[in-house]
This record gives sequence, C-alpha cells and structure tokens, in this order.
Amino acid sequence: MATPTSTTPIISRSSSYIENNENNRNTTPKQINRKLDTHLLPPLLLAYIATFLDRANLSASLTSLEHSLAITQQQYALATTLFTIALSAFEIPSNIILKASGKPATYLAILTGACGALSIAEVFVVNAAGLIAVRTILGICEAGIFPG
Repeated sequence: MATPTSTTPIISRSSSYIENNENNRNTTPKQINRKLDTHLLPPLLLAYIATFLDRANLSASLTSLEHSLAITQQQYALATTLFTIALSAFEIPSNIILKASGKPATYLAILTGACGALSIAEVFVVNAAGLIAVRTILGICEAGIFPG
C-alpha cells in the first residue's frame, strides 16, 4: 500500500474555522440559551404584539362594525368564539403537520402569508357571515403559527 508523499491534509481548513469550532465546544448551555434568547425572542415578541393588536382592534371596532356591517353583538360574539375554538382545536394537528413536513420553514411561511392575507381580507367583509368565516379561518392559520 502506497503512503501519501505530502503531509498536508486533503481538505485544508482555515484557522478561523478551527477556532470557531474550538470556541463552540467550550460553550456552556447557559451561553447557548442566552444566544437563542437574543435571536429568537425579539421576532416572537413582535409576532405576539401583532396578534394582540389584531384581537384588540377587532373588539375596539365593535361600534363601527355594528353600523357598517349591520352586525349584532351576538354575531360579533360568535365570530370571536369561533376564532378561539378554531385556534384551540387546530393547535395539535398543526404541530403534527409541522413535525411531519420536511420543511417547517416553508410551512410557517405559508401560514404567516395566509394570516396576512386574511387580515387584509377583513377589510373587504360586507356582512356578518363574511366576518365569521374570515375570523374562523384566521384562527386555523394562527394555530399553526402560535402553537401552544
């Protein structure tokens, strides 16, 4: 069996790559958690604030909905109740789909786009049935984005 004549490795690695690898081996779980917190929490906080504003905005606009859509308080309560039921009922199936899908980032991007489109579609609602339908479908989409 022939031995290689050169002592250089087949794949050369830069010193910064090796230094980064050595630094990553010495990181503690506390440092990893801090890095995850600083990278994940700000976008999640913004998403939760947007969701809260969406829900609060609908309840604040009840008086204008009563006039423009000729909606009663019972129909408004039905729309918010079906939104909450859909949100609760579809959290587990959405988590199963998320785990089974090969590309969770694509799945979440589709759901986020659908939530945005449905939020925009609420502007074009002309009656109580449309509001109930849009809010129910929005609950289904938000269940995938904000799993519980």
